[in-house]
Amino acid sequence: MPLLKVVLATTNPRLDASDSVPSTPAAKPVHFFDRGWFAEHYEWQQLVSLGFRLEIGGTHLSRTMMLAELRHVLDAVPQPTGEQLRCLVVDQNVLQKRTGSARRLSLRHLRELYGLGATLPISRAMISLWPRAGEGQPMLALLAALAREVLLRDSAEVVLAAPAGTRVRAADFASLLEERYSSRYTLKMLAKIARNCASSWTQSGHLRGRVRKVRTNPQVTSAVAAYAALLGSLAGFGGPALLASPWIAVLDR
Repeated sequence: MPLLKVVLATTNPRLDASDSVPSTPAAKPVHFFDRGWFAEHYEWQQLVSLGFRLEIGGTHLSRTMMLAELRHVLDAVPQPTGEQLRCLVVDQNVLQKRTGSARRLSLRHLRELYGLGATLPISRAMISLWPRAGEGQPMLALLAALAREVLLRDSAEVVLAAPAGTRVRAADFASLLEERYSSRYTLKMLAKIARNCASSWTQSGHLRGRVRKVRTNPQVTSAVAAYAALLGSLAGFGGPALLASPWIAVLDR
């Protein structure tokens, strides 16, 4: 597969000078194994170099997965460099934000959540597959966001445990997050994170409904399935372990 060769050839990504994607952490992250998302034999430094984020925190502290914003940017410039991304979001205001600070904050979140503007392998793969994903674009975005954010990965447990047609409440997300992060975040902040995660799972197609959210199955295309398999492989899984990994489980297939 040409795309896989391109991705695996870029294991030491360079960042544009204008990019602000965080550098490799100095110490092993607390959430290294992320409850089954990564194989235990993999080195965390390698995961970070591929583009995975392992530190707690991120965009879902204040925003959702920003699907609409991602679409606006990739529709304007399919493979933006760091400078092109800054120009689009800040100078040209392609996202139609009212203030300069809002534009800069959106730029920061897009870099943080998707690695846009950087040459990170998992980000390059997502961008390369984006035009081919069709109706599966929301799922492609979700997979990239899962690779980049611990809080969203944690929230997957609530969604994957809910059968299709059952109701999923923001309180379900809040309860799980409170159990794991009550010493780190206030209850008010945890409730906000829970709402943001629930919104992201709605944008991806796993949930339906504005207030009363019901579990549904997302649209999955061949490009989405290929990306999920790629992420699972880069996370250290192969064979039956890959098929049993969370990266494949979120496809609902």
